[in-house]
Amino acid sequence: MLWNGLSLQVICDQNNSYELEAFQNDIAYCRVVRKWVRKKYKFYVQIVFKGIPPAKRNKETGHFKRTTGSGDVGLDIGLSTLAIVSEKKVKLLVLADRVRSFEGEKRLLLRKMDRSRRAMNPSYFNPDGTVKSIRNKEWQKSKHYLSYQGKLREIYRKQAAVRKYQHECLANEIVAMGDKIYVETMNFLDLAKRKKTLLLMNEPTVSIKRNASASLLPTDRRLCC
Repeated sequence: MLWNGLSLQVICDQNNSYELEAFQNDIAYCRVVRKWVRKKYKFYVQIVFKGIPPAKRNKETGHFKRTTGSGDVGLDIGLSTLAIVSEKKVKLLVLADRVRSFEGEKRLLLRKMDRSRRAMNPSYFNPDGTVKSIRNKEWQKSKHYLSYQGKLREIYRKQAAVRKYQHECLANEIVAMGDKIYVETMNFLDLAKRKKTLLLMNEPTVSIKRNASASLLPTDRRLCC
């Protein structure tokens, strides 16, 4: 493979029928992609072929792993959920539910980064903890902060990879249900505004008692205006 004067040898697995079938098509173009992986950049060469992509087969039986179904499939897409209705199945799924498993680690890293930034830049914060309104701040970053920043970037990369993988698996599952897919036309901007309003309505309210103690009222005991 030649790219901008650089010669690269392509290693193809002779036991992989998918790769062998893909390389039988003509190459449209190649591109070099840079990705941040584990605190450093890695470069990948992506080959784009012409024509229709081959279907994956089971190595043991030789049969196709996925087949296109027949029939009508209806999709009702929300901000974080998806309802699927076909002639044989009805499903309500949470979109990319595995992404939430990284939220705890990400929250701890953000707290560490905030403490480190406050320790290195005390003149940029008010006594109450808020940031001063100073233009063109030059934040001083410690080595620990840079390390935390790299770990946070890696978490975002993992979340994006998991989200993409789950969306692709979901697309394969939908195609296997039917060959005619109907999607309801949605205004996602209005949905986002409505979700924000519902979240504000469902926040717990603090009740101040006569003895100056405070308690949280559940959402079902409050009146929403």
